[in-house]
Amino acid sequence: MAVGQSGSLQFWENKNRKFIKKDLIVSSGSAPTGVTQMKVYDMDSDKKDDIVYLSAGGKLAILYGTEKSGVFTEKVLDPTLGISLSTKKFTDEGALYSSSHIEQQNSKLGVNPLSNTGANDSLVKSLIYYNYTLPLKKTDSIIAQKTKIEISDSKGAEEKIESMFEIDNDPETEEEGLIFKDFDKNKTNNTVSTITKTTTTTVVDNNAKPKTHTFMRGAYLSGVNLSAEKTYKNLGHSTLLPNDTVEVKINITNNTKTIAKNIEYLDSMPRIFSSDETKKYIVFI
Repeated sequence: MAVGQSGSLQFWENKNRKFIKKDLIVSSGSAPTGVTQMKVYDMDSDKKDDIVYLSAGGKLAILYGTEKSGVFTEKVLDPTLGISLSTKKFTDEGALYSSSHIEQQNSKLGVNPLSNTGANDSLVKSLIYYNYTLPLKKTDSIIAQKTKIEISDSKGAEEKIESMFEIDNDPETEEEGLIFKDFDKNKTNNTVSTITKTTTTTVVDNNAKPKTHTFMRGAYLSGVNLSAEKTYKNLGHSTLLPNDTVEVKINITNNTKTIAKNIEYLDSMPRIFSSDETKKYIVFI
């Protein structure tokens, strides 16, 4: 007996020292699939080999051997040993950053611990906060961009206007991180009929370093009246099987009257899961 790559049971008959693969037949139903564990043993002491197996779906069963080679009868011992995702809302996982709500306190947190406990203020803060260095973005190293625009007015006379664009790190802007400072298209003396040429020079800081943000761990977010709830859902069926797709929802709630700005959420993926890098993942905010 052997377990195939897809978890199917394979029956190999030994004839004259040659193994010949035969179909495994279950008289009371179809042959099992998704088998993860299998043992061959004479379970009923009738001198015929029986098969005990466990499937990925959580079915524990015995295939009793019969007088015919490769033909078995099945007895299910327990069909409920599979893995199911919890429906619980997890509120103590991950970490959240908000420039408007989360700031690590520099003062002591609570009462000073006894000297013989081994605890200290830094340890307490590390349990509440988590410092994470963000990946370096291209815009982090740009100091400013100077753009020269050559235009011709309605009379055909050309004039040159230099305008300074500065980086705007506020993600709420829609100007790709740049502010156009000097040119006012609403003024009559700036009326443009044709832009003949634009030249942009970028000033870059080669020593720019990535930003580090202080995140608050999920279990303590209620202290700043925020919450982050995470739920798991198997999109296929109730029992978790290999290659199933699991939907993870993270619901962030602001229970204050102040607008939460620059929200960032950190979390790790449980080892039981793996990500498919060929697919796009959608984040709803």
